[in-house]
Amino acid sequence: MENINEKRMQELENFAQEYKFCINKDLSQIQRFELLELLQEFKDVFARSLFEIKQYPHYELELDLLSKQRAFRRQFRLHPEHAETVRLGLNLFTARPHCLQCRAL
Repeated sequence: MENINEKRMQELENFAQEYKFCINKDLSQIQRFELLELLQEFKDVFARSLFEIKQYPHYELELDLLSKQRAFRRQFRLHPEHAETVRLGLNLFTARPHCLQCRAL
């Protein structure tokens, strides 16, 4: 482990920059290499955008309602800047393929 492959280390450093990991500067080169290897091995758990968030295929949620009465609530008016942020987020979320069934509800 003392002789770390320079090419592999450069790949891992590029990976760390791409995912914007903030890693302690006090780690030794070997510790940093081991940490980056581990992070890259499990990189599928780090989402950089909404498109990279995965949904567990067998997820089910059962809610017990207190009554059968429908609940209606009106959204408060948002500041225009916040409304634009919400609109962009909803557009990203609804553009995902697995949400097509959600939009039909």
